[in-house]
Amino acid sequence: EHPTNEHLQDLFRALSTMPQLKDLAIFGFLPSALECGQNSFRNFRSLKQLSLSTPDLDWVFLEDYQPPDDLVPGDVSVSTELAQNIASIPNLCSIRLFVHNVAEVAPLLSCPVEHLVVRCIPIREDFSFFGIEHLGPLMNDLKTETRLKTLDIVEASIDTQHISLVSEMLKENRTLERLRLCLSMPNDQADLCCGLILNAMSSNNTVRTFRNYQKDKTNVSLATREAQNEIIQQNTSLEKFELFNEKNDDDLRREKDFLLKMNVMGRGRLMNHQGGGGSMNDWLEVLGDARGDLSCLYYLFRMNPSLCQHH
Repeated sequence: EHPTNEHLQDLFRALSTMPQLKDLAIFGFLPSALECGQNSFRNFRSLKQLSLSTPDLDWVFLEDYQPPDDLVPGDVSVSTELAQNIASIPNLCSIRLFVHNVAEVAPLLSCPVEHLVVRCIPIREDFSFFGIEHLGPLMNDLKTETRLKTLDIVEASIDTQHISLVSEMLKENRTLERLRLCLSMPNDQADLCCGLILNAMSSNNTVRTFRNYQKDKTNVSLATREAQNEIIQQNTSLEKFELFNEKNDDDLRREKDFLLKMNVMGRGRLMNHQGGGGSMNDWLEVLGDARGDLSCLYYLFRMNPSLCQHH
């Protein structure tokens, strides 16, 4: 017997009275059923993380269950009403969503959350791109102002045709700090696709972590590997960057990792964009953080020899 809206309202009402509830996972309900919790959602004042999965995804957690043959992506979607209800949760920071189709993510961008983790799960093996044709509207929405700092889309391969959409979004978005995606690039197009991402990162100064979940399958030319380090030399915001396979490129990888480490220490503060450089206090503070690391100390003294005058 399926729960009625009255049952769900009672459940939400009871949950909302738990003053220490910080993490809530709701699996197996239609979004339309969850909409009945509108008046209770805003009472979840302690809730920080919400996980949602619709009924047709229950099979994911059952090893022997097979979905019906007529089940296709898009049968169930996150409604605007549900997104508005979620947005009423006053202190919500993170949403984890299990979906078939990235189009279901779009309404949640209106929620004032900072972290959105989406796991796109195939219904059957023949669905390889999980509604990725809807990625364009999602990327367009991310170009505008949003509070979202983390976007993590797992297991939804973004093909060559759509990687340019990610690149264009990165050129305009100024809130994302962590972006993790599955970029599917055939070897004969990997240089072009990676070039699009690198070009976007040359002007993006907010993303700190970028990860391509399929980096180990992405092989590029020496020119692209060198171009990556040139971009990271310019970009002082990046702290982690994984775009393509670097297993057989020790020298360039070490150079990249060193630059990223210096970014974490505060290299950006030392490279004032007006050309004047950071203040001496900035240099001394970063110098203090680098103590014990000879390579970082050498880099700092080489960049600013006047540091030798300070004891």
